[in-house]
Amino acid sequence: MKTRAPILVLALLAVLTVPATPAAAADPIKVKVGVTVPTLGNPSYALYYNGIVEGFYKDEGLDVTIVPGGAGISPVQALASGLTDFQDVSTGTIMIARANNNVPIKGIYQWHQGTNILNGEWIRSGYRLVVPETSPIKTAKDLKGKTIGVFSLDNYIYFDLLYTLKQAGLTKDDVNIVPTQMGGIAAMERGQIDALGSWGAQLYSAEYRGAKFRLLAGPRKNYYDGLTTAVTEKMLRERPEVVRAYCRAMQKVTAWTLDRKNWPKTFENMKQFIPEQVKDLKFAQGYFDLSLDWDDENTRKNGAYGWMRPWEELQATHDWYQEIGLLKRPIDLREGFSNECLK
Repeated sequence: MKTRAPILVLALLAVLTVPATPAAAADPIKVKVGVTVPTLGNPSYALYYNGIVEGFYKDEGLDVTIVPGGAGISPVQALASGLTDFQDVSTGTIMIARANNNVPIKGIYQWHQGTNILNGEWIRSGYRLVVPETSPIKTAKDLKGKTIGVFSLDNYIYFDLLYTLKQAGLTKDDVNIVPTQMGGIAAMERGQIDALGSWGAQLYSAEYRGAKFRLLAGPRKNYYDGLTTAVTEKMLRERPEVVRAYCRAMQKVTAWTLDRKNWPKTFENMKQFIPEQVKDLKFAQGYFDLSLDWDDENTRKNGAYGWMRPWEELQATHDWYQEIGLLKRPIDLREGFSNECLK
């Protein structure tokens, strides 16, 4: 007994001195993840559905709650105010928040690469500007005095629209731009808007059901804007282990989701969150295909899901944002974006 007591004490001390990690915690750490749409009704959020149902977050010691966005809810404000801990936001929104308002947020995980096929070419943006096929509007120049819907006034669809207008010799003062959230297609069908700034997957949904559009403009080449997971600098300083745990979980669930043998289970998981959207499995699979743009050349080159875009692409985006007047000052991109949580 005399010899065992010291051994037991030493063993206990060894356990107590092991650094705490989220995965080692007795209770999962609760974190809130904000998404940009007002509901979870989006097949491209399969990563989140699978992460929760398949236990990828739990394995990293995290208890994730998804916080929907919506009208009047700024992703930047949600993050800065503490409404969310991790927030889906476009890379351009991060640049604008830092340049114009000195909001200390940082993009740390590129979960949606933003690549889409347009006329057979891979383009790093989902942006499309469309009108109904029967519309008398033939080109972007015809939009003067017209009403154009966009998802919101603080994401890449709006930013791309401003560039389209500039190329057509117009400014935002020459048109009426209104936020429509997810109701843009319906608003155009009702005649409430004349044109819609949209993205590939949303248009696919409408075309699948018989809608026909005329494409006025697509995305610019040689620039990039996609969805990035952002956190505050305070979060990075005070809870770096939580940030790394979240990134690890996202990398694992991305690899699992991209494996086609897991697709049947993925669609089963979707039914728990978006049953209406997966009633028509053919539609859901088509939509899902459009969303699978996480595994692109940049990801393969760096060997890690979530890797931020090459700096030259981010710089090109930054520079044309300045060109169209979205940034009040230039910023150092390495202050706004980081791959540290992936190392």
